[in-house]
Amino acid sequence: MLAQLESPTAVPGPLSGLLLNGEQPGEFLSPDTSVARVDSLLARREAAAAIPRGLVLRWSEETSRRGTGRYRSLYALNDTIIIANGDVTQAVVRRDLMSGQALLLMTLTPAGSTRLCEESGRHVHDYLAIVADDRVQGPPPVISDPICTNQVQVELGDKPLENALYLKVLLQFGPLPIPLVVVAPRRGQRAP
Repeated sequence: MLAQLESPTAVPGPLSGLLLNGEQPGEFLSPDTSVARVDSLLARREAAAAIPRGLVLRWSEETSRRGTGRYRSLYALNDTIIIANGDVTQAVVRRDLMSGQALLLMTLTPAGSTRLCEESGRHVHDYLAIVADDRVQGPPPVISDPICTNQVQVELGDKPLENALYLKVLLQFGPLPIPLVVVAPRRGQRAP
């Protein structure tokens, strides 16, 4: 199974028909309808033993269209957490007036800023994944230069502002103990 994690089509096996190589290193694509099957195969003891130490597998938050199907990315990520909830003192969401992109502006603690500077400097030209609720939030961007400031801007592309607000809440307060579901009021009812 380790060979399948590196290149799922190299060795025939249970994952070979379910995973395709993605566009980035460490990215695999699965038809969205096969995600549960891939999860069940990866939950097996032999699969867990085949994943190199220091790596974790995380699904993307969103699906993408490829041909006529919908696919979800599965990323092999370094398990080192650079910035955690306690490192964010303030987060603001806005839309860039020039590009129309959703932006997340974060203010980091001095310790978080130092750690981000050191780690991003060590990983220039590598990909930096933003993970919230164990899901990768969009395609990981490449680190072009060390990020050595306590004010960090994350460009979220054409994501709706609601997605950026959700990420802001997760970064500032952490995941909720139960899923939060927005329910539309029934016809004739007032919203609380």
